[in-house]
Amino acid sequence: MAKAGFIYYSVDTNRYQDIRIKKLKKHHGRDGVAIYDYILCEIYRVKGYFIVWDESTAFDVTDYWGMTENAVKEIVKYCGSVGLFNQELLSGGVITSAAIQTRFLDWSKKAKRSPNSYIIQEKHIILPEECIKIPEEIDKEKESKEKESKEKESKEKEQKGENYARDVFFENLILEFFGFNEISHLDKLKLISACCSAQFYAGRLDFFKKQFEDYQDWIGEIGVRYRHNFLKFMGNQANRFADGSWNEENWGQKLLDRKKSITQYQQQTDRGVAAVIDKFSNIKMRG
Repeated sequence: MAKAGFIYYSVDTNRYQDIRIKKLKKHHGRDGVAIYDYILCEIYRVKGYFIVWDESTAFDVTDYWGMTENAVKEIVKYCGSVGLFNQELLSGGVITSAAIQTRFLDWSKKAKRSPNSYIIQEKHIILPEECIKIPEEIDKEKESKEKESKEKESKEKEQKGENYARDVFFENLILEFFGFNEISHLDKLKLISACCSAQFYAGRLDFFKKQFEDYQDWIGEIGVRYRHNFLKFMGNQANRFADGSWNEENWGQKLLDRKKSITQYQQQTDRGVAAVIDKFSNIKMRG
């Protein structure tokens, strides 16, 4: 079973400016702060976000610090009253707090632990629901909200009458790239315009333009014979052109990767040629 606790933990440098710590020190002196720090350390070391407060734990604390059990219990009780520990859970024999649970989740994520290894038990949860969700749930909700936001933005643009202002020059660039012209292939120009309009309302027109620009450079690098079919490149209008080849790859990155690969190949070739020349030069010298 994966370890829930940590071998070390970070501490806020302004912790002693916390009014609750100041009150603890005023009422219980240095012993109060020492007991509080000791219990925090045990929480983070063993369970990560809580510790059971019973006679056994109380004995461990008193034994370590050489204090009376009543004194230790009074300090812990005071920590609950000022909010350093959650008072409700403390009365049920559990020491934890919202701050402790927040740090537990944050440190577990930074340590890249498996999401299932740092789940807070329902009976101990203090934090709001949105704070304890595992990363996968957060990512799904984020994607869903982004999608809803884009759809809402698109509808608002249409309702406000914000129409796509055609970039005729850009549309003709695509047309000519695939070997067509405006006079003989008006249907294809209309399709390009419809695609640009769809990307405009989806908030992706700039991305579409950049993808086409990078695709041009890619084809220029590998040869026209590898160019996609026009309709395959544009995609299906029923799917708002999202299934087009222009959207299948990061064409700019693909081009960079190819150039990097060619450079590495040339360097290897140059080293090989240099090695052969050096070898024959040594043979000639010995001869």
